[in-house]
Order: sequence, then structure tokens, then C-alpha cells
Amino acid sequence: MKKSLLVLLVILFAINFSSKAEDFTAINNDDTIYYEILSSVFPYTAEVTFRGENYYNYPNKYAGDISIPDSVFYNGNYYKVTSIEEYAFCYCYDLTSINLPNSVTSIGREAFGDCLGLTSIIIPNSVTSIGQSTFYNCSSLSSITIPSSVTSIGSRAFENTPWYNSKPDGLVYINNVLYSYKGVMPENTTINIQEGTKSIVGLAFSGCSGLTSITIPNSVTSIGANTFMDCNRLTSIIIPDSVTNIGSGLFWGCSELISIQIPNTVNLIKDMAFFYCDKLTSITIPSNVDSIDFYAFSNCTGLTSITCLAETPPNLGTDVFRYVDTTIPLYVPSNSIPLYQAADQWQDFNIQALGLDIITSVNNVNVLIYPNPAQDKAKIRIDNLDSKANILVLDIMGKVVIRTVIAKGTKELELNVSDLPKGIYNILIVNETISQTKKLIITK
Repeated sequence: MKKSLLVLLVILFAINFSSKAEDFTAINNDDTIYYEILSSVFPYTAEVTFRGENYYNYPNKYAGDISIPDSVFYNGNYYKVTSIEEYAFCYCYDLTSINLPNSVTSIGREAFGDCLGLTSIIIPNSVTSIGQSTFYNCSSLSSITIPSSVTSIGSRAFENTPWYNSKPDGLVYINNVLYSYKGVMPENTTINIQEGTKSIVGLAFSGCSGLTSITIPNSVTSIGANTFMDCNRLTSIIIPDSVTNIGSGLFWGCSELISIQIPNTVNLIKDMAFFYCDKLTSITIPSNVDSIDFYAFSNCTGLTSITCLAETPPNLGTDVFRYVDTTIPLYVPSNSIPLYQAADQWQDFNIQALGLDIITSVNNVNVLIYPNPAQDKAKIRIDNLDSKANILVLDIMGKVVIRTVIAKGTKELELNVSDLPKGIYNILIVNETISQTKKLIITK
């Protein structure tokens, strides 16, 4: 009996011990700092964490002026402090200032959430990423220094802070990161994201029902989760070739989204990416996509066809095509039909061979704009167009000034540009399988 009780106590002690966030503590300038070991072998690394099992157990575990060292001695070794763990300083209402060392490269989610007494912070040049809601509700935080080294910022990282509230309405950039659209967006807004922007923060345009079109430059390499969620007047968008995945919930609830071109560089479509995009009539999945997460196309009830160019069926999460009519055709490479017929969820569709016309339109569509520069009229010559396409003319601000459709097999289309002011315009030729952009110069 005693032996069994002892074993039980050992187990309970182990569970309790392992559930603590901190692995050890150390004192710096009379302040006790809590650390979690990241690497217990050379090079030894650790991160600052919270005290106890949960971040809310000790709400004022850090108070006053805190200075974090760049390394800390423990168990015979020096551990380099490389990060601030998520929630590390959360609910530290009496924290007034924090000095972070140049060894820190990342600051985790809600690391300083609800630090009501924190008035300013200087983020060192070593930091490259700031997590979601990191400074959320730091109601006194009016001064933040963010170095150019920061290239990744989580959604709502600075929400409810005087620093963010003081920003003017409109697009808010932090270095080369598009952080958010602040304020109420007017109806029929078109946005041209500035060249050199590296990333767009998640939720940046969430709920912007006035957004109708947006131009994303090729400098953008990542777009965060739910960026365009509930942009219910956005009709079409072109994802640049620099992007490699379609983020979680990226177009969730974009109920007027009619067409989208997914570039061949994309290899992953994340969960709920097109959830409730019920106006999408067709979608082409590029050949490099190898995984599609759960509910990605759930409730896309308007789909009449799906084209998947991948020779090996992409792995599918749960209910990727929930409520999609599975009697619609699924076009796949002819040699891959048996693979799709045996693959989970793909096998439910009406699988057909990818036609030569679709392959041609993906690879061999040639577009010529002439005369260029133009004055009153410009002609678009398109070779090998085997399905109708949308023609969009955008001004330098990304606003659609001409919208028309070119029919399948049409060789030439004339545009009347006499009413347009002189300048540089982008002409987009878009359908389910192609996307090309050409420049047109108009002179008067």
C-alpha cells in the first residue's frame, strides 16, 4: 500500500513539475526571471517565460522595471536568451518598462498582453518576428521602436494601444509589412499595395466590405490568415507568383468572389481558405499543390467544375469539399485518373481527363497589346484562347476603369481608351486557368 502510494505521489509530482512553464529561475538586478530551456545541448538556448502552470496564475509575476540579460547561467552552462515566449508577461499590470537584449530574435503571442502600465518599448535589431496580439491592450503604450529587421508581425499585435490608435485611418505600414487597414473603408474602394511590401498581416482587411479590388505586388511573399475574411464585395483577385501558400481562412466569407488565379508557386492551401465563397464557379488547383487542409472549399456551392493539375492527388483534410456538388466534373491529367479514382474525397467527383484546350490555355496563351503607346484605341491580340476570359484595365491606383469579356477563340479585341487620361495602365487577362498582365501606356 505504501509502495503504491509512493508511486502515485511520484507520478503526481512529475505531472505537476512538467506542467510548469519554467525550467529554472535566475535573478537579474534583484528581479526573478523565469526561463524555459530550448536546447540543453551546445549551443545552449533558453526563452523567457511565465511563472507556474498558466500565465494567469501569477498576474504580477513581473513588475516595475525589468531587464532581461542576453545569457543566463544554469546547471554549469550559459544559456543564450533567444526569445520571449507567448504570454510571458501577460497580465503584468505593474510592469512599467522592459529592456530586451540583442540576443532575442522573436517575441511570442500576447507576450505583453494587458501590460497596462507599460508606456514604451524599444525592440532590438535582432528581432525578426512579433507574434499575434503581442502588445494587445497595453493601454499606456504610446511609444514603440520597431527595427527594420522585423519582417513578420502577427494579427492585432498592437491593437488597443495609444501607439496604434494615433495612426491615421487607411493603410498602416510597419517597415515593409502591411499591418492593417485602419478605420471604416469607403464603398467601392480599390487598393494598390505599395511595391517593396514583403508581407500582409492576418486580418488586415477583415470585414472591409467596401473593398472591391486590390493589386498585390510580386514583392509580397506571405499573406496572413483571414486577411480578406468577410470582404463580401471583393469580386476577383490575383495572387502574385511570390506566394507559396494560401493561408487559413484567407477568403472566408468572400461571397462575391467570382474568380481567382492561384499561382503555380503555391504548394499548400490551408484550412477554410475559401470557406463560403459561394459565387466561385470554377477553380484551378496548380500542379505543385500537394496538400489541401480541412474545409478549404467548404460551402462553395456555386462551383460547376474543378481542375486539378497535380499528377499526384493532393492530400485532403476533413471535408475539403463539404456541400460542393460532387456530380460536377473534376478535370485531372489523363494518366492520373486511376490515382484520383482511388483517392479519398477526390473519388467522389465526376473525374474526367484534362483536355488539350485547358493545357494549351495554361501554357501557350500569347498576348499582344498594340499600338502601345496608344491614344484613342488599343487592340488586344490573344492566340490559343480556348475559353472566355475577363479583360480588366486598371489605373495606377489599381482601380478598374474598363471591364469586358473576350469570348473563346477570339483572336482580337479592340478597346476604346479615348476617355482615359494619359498614364500607365495594367491590363489583366484572367479566367480559371490563365492570368496574364500587360502594361499599356496612353498618350494624348
